[in-house]
Amino acid sequence: MVIKNIAVHNFGPTGTDPLSKSAHLTESNINNAHKNRWPELPSELNGSYIGYNFIIYPDGEMRQYRFIGEETAAQKGHNFDTLSICLAGNFTTGVESPTLTQKMKLKNTILALLRNDLKGMMIKPGTSCDFSVDRIYPHRVLQPNHTSCYGNSLSDNWAKSLVTNEVQISLLTTLLELYRKLLKLKKLGSVGVDCGTADVRG
Repeated sequence: MVIKNIAVHNFGPTGTDPLSKSAHLTESNINNAHKNRWPELPSELNGSYIGYNFIIYPDGEMRQYRFIGEETAAQKGHNFDTLSICLAGNFTTGVESPTLTQKMKLKNTILALLRNDLKGMMIKPGTSCDFSVDRIYPHRVLQPNHTSCYGNSLSDNWAKSLVTNEVQISLLTTLLELYRKLLKLKKLGSVGVDCGTADVRG
């Protein structure tokens, strides 16, 4: 199985009030809610019912609930080809915003995934990953007309923009290093004439 998409989620509102806060919800709260919805889908990793691969809590702590490559219950139609990361909180306009530590953890996690650096992450045997900046989505893009997740206060490109500059800088650094190596190989500008004796007039 190849996992190619990264979907970012939020907890969303609690109950029927779309303006209710949710950053305070605990692992137990989310587990119970997901168990009620999908009692037939315990995690192969730890037996919990949380449908996401990862949750990032407001203090920046990230916990894994499903193997990478295990079926999630996160975005219908993409529960087998997508890694799902949820941020605790209701990011509806005027309610809550991702904390700085959540944003930094999400950014660093996505950058690691793009490098295929899965150190510390549990991956299901037989699973490979082929992540790309172009395939970082909010839940609502993968399941349109169903949800506003990861919250209407965040643009569709919000998660992608966290890493775009880093990826571009990394690519530029690689190109510059290759150019330096090329210059050393070709020794450009070297014709064996000392600057002091070269004809430089004209």
